[in-house]
Amino acid sequence: GTYFRVHDALADLFPRRFGHWGGVAGVELHATMSLRCDQLSSLDITADTVSERSRLPQPESLRGKLLLADRGYLDVAYVNQVAAYGGHVLQRVQQANPIVEVVRINGRRIPVLDGVELVALLSAARDAVLDLDVSWPRKQIRLRIVSFSPPGAETRTTLITSLPRSQFSAAQLG
Repeated sequence: GTYFRVHDALADLFPRRFGHWGGVAGVELHATMSLRCDQLSSLDITADTVSERSRLPQPESLRGKLLLADRGYLDVAYVNQVAAYGGHVLQRVQQANPIVEVVRINGRRIPVLDGVELVALLSAARDAVLDLDVSWPRKQIRLRIVSFSPPGAETRTTLITSLPRSQFSAAQLG
């Protein structure tokens, strides 16, 4: 989704969610693009107050496909459903704190760190590349998280994915 401010006379039809762009009217442009075909496969314009999650493709439509998504969309149940239908997700994560079941740091398994919460591990990771098996026990969901510090970046990048480690290394995902 990309936000655009529109004329304030449209506020009843397109109310905005945030005040830091000025005005009272705004729209979100929701685009799904096929990287294989290098073209849009769907385009939708909604009021800025409409959740981006409601514009994600149906999980069953992603069989054999990879969905690349940004931070605002995190829904681990959705990622799990996509995987159940034979698709995959690679998504940047801003806030998540699952239980880390298996820890790999710079490619090495570190069993002593198993069972910690993600936030604690990220704060201690510094420049290490993390490749983790994580879970949300109450939801009975297990996924993979890769976290690394891109060259020259001030903050870590954390990705959640359903892509298998056997086919996609942490470095490839990064």
